[in-house]
Amino acid sequence: FFHVNGAELGELIGLDKSSVSRILKGEGKQELQKDNAMLLMERFKSELDCVGNVKKILEHIHPKKVSGELIVKNYPAISVAEMIVRKLDAVDELITSLKLQKLLYYVQGIGFGRYNTKIITEPFLRWEHGPVVKEVWNNYPRGKASLSVDGSADLSSLEKDVFLNTVIDETLASYGQYSAGTLRNKTHNESPWLETRKDEVITDEKFLSFFKKAVV
Repeated sequence: FFHVNGAELGELIGLDKSSVSRILKGEGKQELQKDNAMLLMERFKSELDCVGNVKKILEHIHPKKVSGELIVKNYPAISVAEMIVRKLDAVDELITSLKLQKLLYYVQGIGFGRYNTKIITEPFLRWEHGPVVKEVWNNYPRGKASLSVDGSADLSSLEKDVFLNTVIDETLASYGQYSAGTLRNKTHNESPWLETRKDEVITDEKFLSFFKKAVV
């Protein structure tokens, strides 16, 4: 369906070629885990919506694997946040301000770890309840109430961006099912937060050092 080989399929869903081969052949106890399965479904949907999208995704992946230079996209955090809210709203998934902050952090992390790319422009600060982008924190109401879609925000250009949608979809497939509290606790056990002083910026180097190892 995708017209890709085993290695490329693995890149699309975060597995190595040998794991893909074992799953397809039904060998041993190798199974497709939930996050990989959800990402595979996202890939199917993407290809059904626009034939050729998978090839575009692979084109984004390959150059970044051979280049050691960090790529900077400079997406505004507010816009990325609104895209996350809209995607979750579309599937009737509730999201609080705290959970949004943690999903933004993992968008940045997956960008660094898998694509050698800095996604979000604004810095992440080391706050008490985990990494936070201050501009986003100030833009959304806090508390336990679920956030609403901002219909006035024009995201037309970003919504057409295959790469950005790929990273956000991967993030939601891997972390979207967790509660805000679970994500908070998870960030508290990861080196970018642990190794940064209170209220200071989590550096790009800390993101890269941790997520290059954490993201398959």
